[in-house]
Amino acid sequence: MMALVNALGLSIVLSAWNAEAWAILVASVVLLIAADIIYFAKKTLPLKYLFPGLIFLAIFQIFTLGYTGYVAFTNYGTGHAGSQEQAVDATLIQNERRVDGSPTYPLAIVRDGDTIGFAVNEDGIVSVGTEEEVLAPVDGATVDGSGKPTEVPGWEVVSQNALFSDQDLQQAVVDLRVPVSDDAEEGSMRTRDGSSGAVYQSSLEWDDEAQTFTDKETGTVYYADQETGNFVADDGSQRPPVGM
Repeated sequence: MMALVNALGLSIVLSAWNAEAWAILVASVVLLIAADIIYFAKKTLPLKYLFPGLIFLAIFQIFTLGYTGYVAFTNYGTGHAGSQEQAVDATLIQNERRVDGSPTYPLAIVRDGDTIGFAVNEDGIVSVGTEEEVLAPVDGATVDGSGKPTEVPGWEVVSQNALFSDQDLQQAVVDLRVPVSDDAEEGSMRTRDGSSGAVYQSSLEWDDEAQTFTDKETGTVYYADQETGNFVADDGSQRPPVGM
């Protein structure tokens, strides 16, 4: 039995060494040495019965309480649960602004059950997109004299009266962003009145090679700080990543 315990303990120690998890390595060494002393010594009979329970108490109670306190007083939280790509895309989206001088396009609100989207007429081509799907051309759509889509195959076109009478739908439409491509840096289509839309792009630019954000307006460069999880400029200003 102790041979199996030592084999398991040594494998954990080696794995912790390779992963550079020093806290786990130290704890494993201490517990392994303590187990060998207790079960091979002659005068430690009570500890032979108590030691397994004490280990489980330390793992499931003491460690849990200590780790909870550590998380509470550090920047390690749910805001960093996603991948770096997700955090970068979310940050770019959060900082979107309307492109100066960008044209407006005739637009209609469409829905399919609980899913809402935009039908956008760009130079006679009607494209439909949702929060999850990028704008893509559709066949068979019709438009009125102003160019606003009136019929879109597979979608229900929401009338202005229906839109203005439903405050929840109005807010959802204002908050909705429909990506124009799979690249978050190319921006998204947004609307303020439910009848026309414009392209919004992020005020930040991401450099994947340098791992930096650059503010397009001020030219400030934000570098990733591995310790805090924020992006920090040379002047000390910070731009925290958006939580996922």
